[in-house]
Amino acid sequence: MKEILIQTINTVIYLAVIFIIVRAVLSFFPALSSNRDHPVIRFLYVVTDPLLNLFRNILPTSRIGLDFSPLFAYFVLEIIRFLLLTIVDKLF
Repeated sequence: MKEILIQTINTVIYLAVIFIIVRAVLSFFPALSSNRDHPVIRFLYVVTDPLLNLFRNILPTSRIGLDFSPLFAYFVLEIIRFLLLTIVDKLF
């Protein structure tokens, strides 16, 4: 049971990080990222928007136009992963 929980936590966090990275890379290609009718792009926005918007509302906008919300989202996901794995380790 413990191994299944650990694997599930790692997989979910890993996928979330991958989606955020893909979304960040897509932002460098406006022709692709602006096509929100495409199912893959729409999925990326639906999955990553809640977390990224949370940080966009907290962080001030960069003067040079850089969005640091993916970086902060990554750090928070890693902290959550660490905390969840610690809890699972203590419970089992």
